[in-house]
Amino acid sequence: MRQFKLPFGLLIGPQIQIFYDGLLNPEDNAVLIETIEFKRGSSEGERFVQLFSKANFNLLALKEYAATYLKLVKRAADIQKLKQKITSEKFTLQIAFLIKQELSKDYNREMIDEVMQNIDIHVDIKKYLPVLNSIPDSGILKNTVSNLKNKGQHDSTRYILNGNGIKLAKNRFVLEFIREYIKRFPSEFRHLKEVFHDSLQGSTGVINSLELVNKKYAHTPKKRHFVQGNEILTSSDHIPFVVSTEWSIGNVQSIVRIAREKGFIVEELRN
Repeated sequence: MRQFKLPFGLLIGPQIQIFYDGLLNPEDNAVLIETIEFKRGSSEGERFVQLFSKANFNLLALKEYAATYLKLVKRAADIQKLKQKITSEKFTLQIAFLIKQELSKDYNREMIDEVMQNIDIHVDIKKYLPVLNSIPDSGILKNTVSNLKNKGQHDSTRYILNGNGIKLAKNRFVLEFIREYIKRFPSEFRHLKEVFHDSLQGSTGVINSLELVNKKYAHTPKKRHFVQGNEILTSSDHIPFVVSTEWSIGNVQSIVRIAREKGFIVEELRN
């Protein structure tokens, strides 16, 4: 192929192997783009005859064929690379880091370390995939890998609501948006829980009744919610409720989306 500067090469043996080395090939060497078995009635075999027979020669059709299969080859290579990354020791350590980070909100580090010394972490996501895919586009899971890469960096994105010029941290933005939301759309608490359903935030939920939070966190000063003075909001059916303080660049995007869908103006100031 290199000697004659040909874009396609065929190796016919127990199978038919089609190689490509034309302008679309990003690699240094010819790429195997398809292997065809000798089977009666094979649709791949019929397509091969149509594409490479002298009577049907069509350069444009061959280029489209090469482009299609190069994409498949690249996708297969990317999937393999991603599998290796997810199952690597380094990625397992990153998962352990996230687990410790989450647990440290409720337990001390010494206790977490003692428990985790006797636990093996294995990546086995397949059986949970239907559940993960059913979660709304909160960004929590979808941004996990990118957040891992930047685990040592603090994201300092700020938000301005309705052009008032006040730069708000993520959790303060959520609080102020929900405050403005209930002014514009007075709602019963049960309806607010439907709009701001728990999965949008993750472990604590977006909003919870003040009564529930006081009971749940009775033995710790850290309530994981805005519970001071005018931070406490009230629904139209007179239920005091509070907003979670636990927000990251991943899960806050769900609230940004809701705000914009409801006609609020949200400006993001990236760091």
